[in-house]
Amino acid sequence: MEHLDIKREDIFSPNDPNVIPEITKRIEAERDDLLEYRQNLKMYNQYRQTLEQANRYDTDITEEMLIFYNPDTGRFEKPKHKYNGRKPAIFIFCDG
Repeated sequence: MEHLDIKREDIFSPNDPNVIPEITKRIEAERDDLLEYRQNLKMYNQYRQTLEQANRYDTDITEEMLIFYNPDTGRFEKPKHKYNGRKPAIFIFCDG
């Protein structure tokens, strides 16, 4: 499976009764991650002009804007997504 770049933790036994719930959980986690990214991006775009000119000491920065603040860089940053906002693709192969 190494040539397919499939991680060991992504391989399930067909005899495991928790396979379907685990796959469902992973699909829902991917969905939730994408929805959160899209919501944060929408909020970021609404506040972009304020954020681009702001620092953490500005009084017009609201608490919800602070989720975009990166203390390591000292800047407000656009939200990031592991797939750059693209929909994740989940493939299920069954070998019997």
